[in-house]
Amino acid sequence: MAHIPIKIVKPQHPTLRYMVHKIWMIDSDGSQHIAHKLMPVGNLELICHQGAPAYYQFGGQPGQIFDDWHITGIHQGPRMMRQEGCFRSIGISFTPIGAYTFLGIPASELLNQTVSLSDVSSMSLLHDIEELSFETIEHYLLSWLKTRLLPDALDIKVINNFSPIVMSQSIHEYCQSTGIHPRRLERLFKTYTGITPKAFLRMRRFQKAVNILLGGHYESMTCVALDLDYYDQSHFINEFSGFAGTSPSKFLKEKQSIKELMTVA
Repeated sequence: MAHIPIKIVKPQHPTLRYMVHKIWMIDSDGSQHIAHKLMPVGNLELICHQGAPAYYQFGGQPGQIFDDWHITGIHQGPRMMRQEGCFRSIGISFTPIGAYTFLGIPASELLNQTVSLSDVSSMSLLHDIEELSFETIEHYLLSWLKTRLLPDALDIKVINNFSPIVMSQSIHEYCQSTGIHPRRLERLFKTYTGITPKAFLRMRRFQKAVNILLGGHYESMTCVALDLDYYDQSHFINEFSGFAGTSPSKFLKEKQSIKELMTVA
């Protein structure tokens, strides 16, 4: 399986840095036949495939085919994606607060869903993405931003700082230190991410586990479990399997994972 270079940039405009985690582009550089597993991530993405359409399959849901702009909500399990032919793909990965401020749709309505952009928003993007550059994408994003939906400065700080801080303390302690009521925190997360704060933390911990496993810098599965504050190795394996659809050891042996297909350019 050939590696497919992916170009990734961080947004340059100060406002977008709070809303957009990264913008990425992939060119297949010739015909490809790929089938890869998409791991759960804690953010929504706006994606377009041009050339070969993309086929998605999630759980027991019917398969979907997309060859234009579509929005993918947070998924709580792995998805399979297939493409065959020549293609160019562009993606906009939002921060936890980002997608809602552009789409105006509570993220809870997009949970475990992938839908055509035209079905949920009046946002319009170039269908010929060959003409899109990172700079023009930022221009479009700024023109779509719904300032009335921007959270206040405290809410932005509370949501964006939630994961790295709470990894070292409880949600209750975080609420006390920030002065936010637990119910308000839950409402914010349901609106902006579609999941509860607790579920968001579980997903972030899973992502840390994936990064550790792929990096290869660990002594044993037990060490990974303890370093990430799982109760024990069994708890780690069960929770990892719930997100990845397979155990940690089998995940590392898979050839369908996106880790085998892409290198950062």
